[in-house]
Amino acid sequence: MTATRAARLALSSVDLASSRREILHGVDLAIEPGECFVLLGDQGAGKSELLRVVCGLEVPNRGDVWIDGRRVNDASIRSRG
Repeated sequence: MTATRAARLALSSVDLASSRREILHGVDLAIEPGECFVLLGDQGAGKSELLRVVCGLEVPNRGDVWIDGRRVNDASIRSRG
């Protein structure tokens, strides 16, 4: 977990579900400064929802979002910037 928290952007065991279906399950991701990242997937795979979680537009049902070593699950959209 320490390496994940040190990343510029990190997701740890993130789950997101709607009332109808599970959208994200156990997503782990670490993006370091200077890295390029591409998010690819089929329609309905959860790409937009993952980005919404990172931006704070959606709150994960489980797991943590870290930006610059700070847990931001409950942080405002503005403070994530």
